[in-house]
Amino acid sequence: MLIEVAELHRKHLGGQLLFGPDGLLHIVLGDGMITLDDMEEMDGLSDFTGSVLRVDVDTDCCTAPYSIPRNNPYFNSTNQPPEIFAHGLHDPGRCAVDRHHTDNNGSLLILCTDASGRNASAGRILAITKGKDYGEFLLLMVFPNSTEDVSQMAPYSLYSALLLSR
Repeated sequence: MLIEVAELHRKHLGGQLLFGPDGLLHIVLGDGMITLDDMEEMDGLSDFTGSVLRVDVDTDCCTAPYSIPRNNPYFNSTNQPPEIFAHGLHDPGRCAVDRHHTDNNGSLLILCTDASGRNASAGRILAITKGKDYGEFLLLMVFPNSTEDVSQMAPYSLYSALLLSR
């Protein structure tokens, strides 16, 4: 076993495994269909749900099946798992790595579809970047059962407004 992830519910497990051009493994995970009650108990980063993890599986270490890349955003953190590359995702679907978009900080652009299927006319693509909190659980708290057609809405502007109002 490489890594163990808590399963809150049997939905929104989402995502996939993919390697970046640097050879690091990215593990994209859904939030496990967290509820409002779950959100009250969570501190946001205590587990891996709703996150993109980045680990190095090409390691000679005998104590663990992987090592943590030193340029992960929480590498030196004592409060967050160092495996986390980005977090706050709801139900990521298929993903792809943009192998031509990298920078000196180890940032890598990963594009993921939203697999929730709430609104069939509104396919979204999320650009996953290093250290970002996507705050999708905040969006669900504000619009938990919205049936509004959001096909022309830019989610990032709404997420930004919600994150700034915290």
